[in-house]
Amino acid sequence: MKYYTEEWQKRISDAPDNARALANEARTGYRAEQSKNPVPEEFERKLEFHDAQITSAVMDGDDLHLYFDHPGYNPFEHNHIVYKNARIKTKEHELEGCYFIYYEIYRHFLGYEMHMLLWYHEKNRGADYADFTVICEDIVTDTVPKEKKKKKSKKK
Repeated sequence: MKYYTEEWQKRISDAPDNARALANEARTGYRAEQSKNPVPEEFERKLEFHDAQITSAVMDGDDLHLYFDHPGYNPFEHNHIVYKNARIKTKEHELEGCYFIYYEIYRHFLGYEMHMLLWYHEKNRGADYADFTVICEDIVTDTVPKEKKKKKSKKK
């Protein structure tokens, strides 16, 4: 991750009056870098899960599945990402319970490289950010029905 990093997020937290300028700076840098070998905009928009919580991370063979509590800002309302033939490059924290904050995606000779900035809160350590990077052949998003909670029957 080159632009939406833990250090960048801390700069925003330390200087909230400069947040807009720092966000524009990161966005401009990322777009310039990504434009060298662009990912289709429609495809990239499907990956916008900003503020969605990862409820489950499951390896199924070589595929990594991430399930979210809600779609975040995803315009397609998908709550599931599958990284096909995934190779985890960086994992600073367990994924379950983390919030998906920002991401960058780049073309890679194997397919794609996706960097994510995650936010988490731990009872004893407090809140912090973590980086997660996955390299994969393809990325698929879809909507998985949520399991309905069973109502408890009242005993008489």
